[in-house]
Amino acid sequence: MKTAQLDKLYSKLTPYEQAGLFFEAAVRQDNAELEVIVNSLERRPYRALRPEFTMRKEGLFMLAWTYGIGYWRNREMMIRAVTVYNKTGNEAALCFGLDAADELTGMEAALVDVCKRTSIDIDAVKTVAQCKDEIIFDNEEFVNPEIVKQYTELFMSMVN
Repeated sequence: MKTAQLDKLYSKLTPYEQAGLFFEAAVRQDNAELEVIVNSLERRPYRALRPEFTMRKEGLFMLAWTYGIGYWRNREMMIRAVTVYNKTGNEAALCFGLDAADELTGMEAALVDVCKRTSIDIDAVKTVAQCKDEIIFDNEEFVNPEIVKQYTELFMSMVN
């Protein structure tokens, strides 16, 4: 079938159908069909928000989600490891739990630093992360500077 005929057919499809065919053509790496599908799409003018705003907004949510995933992951690992240690006396489990506690302490220190530097409300971040009123792991005596550095770089990359 000729390109002009395909274009007429594709333009009669719904956006969902077009997207499905586009996906299938992309998987097949059929560049010719991809071009025909894209050329058949209806064009509309639109107004967009400033990209700086959009990137920062999305970065703040990514920061909160990343913090929340890390918080709950490490907290669960710490609790499980301590439980195993208490039941079995397994020293490896205790070390695993202490490593998770180090991660939590480092994450907390990094989050505090990043929120101060970027004027972000830490409670807002923790609310999105669903850990606002949870235990704070902020014992400066046990902070591992390498972990803090790692998380600070990660968190700053999301909000800058």
